[in-house]
Amino acid sequence: MSEGAAILLGTRTQIAILAISCVSATLRAYSLKSKPVMRYDYIYIVIAALMWGSYPLVARASGVGGAIGALVLTVTALVPIGIATVWQGAAVRPDATALIKLCIAGVMMGAGLVAFNALANSKQMDASISIPIVDTAMLIITVIGAILFFAEPFTAKKAIGIALLVAGIVVLKPQ
Repeated sequence: MSEGAAILLGTRTQIAILAISCVSATLRAYSLKSKPVMRYDYIYIVIAALMWGSYPLVARASGVGGAIGALVLTVTALVPIGIATVWQGAAVRPDATALIKLCIAGVMMGAGLVAFNALANSKQMDASISIPIVDTAMLIITVIGAILFFAEPFTAKKAIGIALLVAGIVVLKPQ
């Protein structure tokens, strides 16, 4: 390995360790407010953050964007989904209404994945700008949707969170 590659790998490793440390510290802070029992939702947060935060970078490194890249991502995503389904068992079988809603959500997810993969592989915008903007916009839409469709309360904390997310997008927007 060349010296430059070793330095780059070292820098990437340091960034990964810093990210994991930040997530870990956040989870420890939240866990101090809850029962001392380990909650699986914290583990799920860490796994989702690490996997969803990393896969766009790996996909971009492949150089394959658009629909074909999204198709490969989706097909290979069936592996961990299949393993999790077998592990957990199929105790819950969706009724017709739930199945229709899941299918609609699946179509939406697929369309978003095609667009996201095209953006992640675009050389017109830095990945460090485009991917966080999309991820942040998704959070804003989720919060607003949960308030509108699930009657969740709109609190000052949520308003501040949305304002900070919007500010993040404004700061990162390309010139």
